Amino acid sequence: DYDALHLGVFEDWERLVPGTEVEDLAAAAVVAEPTAEHLAACKPTVEYEGISRGFLKLTKLQDESIDVVHRKESQYERIMRSGEYQKQLLIANAWCAAFIWRKTKDAPIAVTQDVFRQISEDPSSVPGTVIQEIYRLADQYHFFHWHLAFPDVFHVPEGSKKVENEHTGLSGGFDVVLGNPPWERIKLQEKEWFASRRPDIANATNAAVRRKMISSLSTEDPGLYHAFLQDRRKAEGESHILRNSGRFPLCGRGDINTYTVFAENKRMMLNQTGRVGCIVPSGIATDDTTKLFFQDLMNSKSLVSLFDFENKKGLFPGVHRSYKFCLLTLTGRKRPSSSGAEFVFFAH
Repeated sequence: DYDALHLGVFEDWERLVPGTEVEDLAAAAVVAEPTAEHLAACKPTVEYEGISRGFLKLTKLQDESIDVVHRKESQYERIMRSGEYQKQLLIANAWCAAFIWRKTKDAPIAVTQDVFRQISEDPSSVPGTVIQEIYRLADQYHFFHWHLAFPDVFHVPEGSKKVENEHTGLSGGFDVVLGNPPWERIKLQEKEWFASRRPDIANATNAAVRRKMISSLSTEDPGLYHAFLQDRRKAEGESHILRNSGRFPLCGRGDINTYTVFAENKRMMLNQTGRVGCIVPSGIATDDTTKLFFQDLMNSKSLVSLFDFENKKGLFPGVHRSYKFCLLTLTGRKRPSSSGAEFVFFAH
């Protein structure tokens, strides 16, 4: 979220991802409060604008010969390797890493607002251990930054023009977004995790017994115990950033399922007149955790159609035959569905 980078890092020391030692945060909290100078320093607008314009020039070159294609490829690689692009990538990775940083005595200094300002102004002034940890987390969690992956699609508005997309803080967006996102809970499910590794733990008589068996792994099978803790923390880190980063204000709540935040993100990636088409569980319209999202779709007339199906014929073999999913079609905010949304239920 390019717009979020403008605000820098706002630490909330009461909402910490597991693995944090609170007593280690006292000193960091002193420098956590952002100042006007900090916020000004954290705005990467000028450098990103140059990157975006460079990519836009590439898209205007016609692929009329092999020489032109090779020239476009060379210019593309030059932009990707440039100091400006790598700095923007580091800034974006640092912002994401701040939410899942392991704040313990033996960990590198956390990305506070002050550290974020240093990265924005002069990355070379930041300790190498901090930079290494940022990129390690970026690799582990697969950070993806839409404005850097598609700088020709998302661009800074010219002159005094107003930003078109309030969600991204930029203008532009995709004409069409299609997909069948994963339908998975973010929270690690202990029974599922141990099903193939230790069936006896997965099949424990109740949760209390299972937790006791898991705890005993610390001495019985340290390797498996460490792997479990790592995967659990990864899941908790993902949940933490989805809930608390402000990136998903409508669906980043409750027991998050990946399809809900994917749906919200697809909508954010649209330009003002674009269309979204995706296959998601029908819970997008009926679940309590998505009620704000669906309410906003209806209020803004962004919902074009919702065609609800039951998996009666086993279209999705790994899904129960009674499970319901839908074909969801959305429209950009400047192309509202003025005639109202179209609904179909219990189709096969």
